[in-house]
Amino acid sequence: MTSADGTPIAYQREGSVPAVVPALASKFTVYNYARRGRAASGDTQPYAVQRELEDLAALLDVAGGSAHVFGASTGAALALEAAAAELPVDRLVVYDVPYSVGAEAVARWREYRASLAKSLTQGQTDEALAAFMRLGGASDDDLAGARTAPFWDGLLTLAPTLAYDAAVLGDDGSPPVDRLAASGKRR
Repeated sequence: MTSADGTPIAYQREGSVPAVVPALASKFTVYNYARRGRAASGDTQPYAVQRELEDLAALLDVAGGSAHVFGASTGAALALEAAAAELPVDRLVVYDVPYSVGAEAVARWREYRASLAKSLTQGQTDEALAAFMRLGGASDDDLAGARTAPFWDGLLTLAPTLAYDAAVLGDDGSPPVDRLAASGKRR
């Protein structure tokens, strides 16, 4: 499909009953899409969270105008943003949203964002990916092992999209409580 700004967004469809994004193909029609810059999806610049919401809106249109939406990790934060933006989400399920809660977590998030931005600006995708892994608790030994693993090159290809995940989670990584609470009141 094509998003509002012309970016091609890759997706797979499975099943033939009510639409859900992206699981439960035995009971639903499933649309599982690759976010911008991932897999076969395009990566039209400049990036903005609003463009990702437009991507999801385009997929919801392909799915018949509305759907149940499932998101995991940063995709869960994006799904919450979609609901807050009043996209036609019938039901919403989120899992493992990586929001930062508490002063120490917010401080780590801000350090990560600064390190990520510096690494990506300098074209150091290896260091950007390492910063992400350190944020998740990886040790130097873990990083050394990952750098020699066969999947490392694939992760380096995805490293620029870490900035997109960071944008979805915001400056301090904390849950946008007021915006999300207001979206629940509108429904």
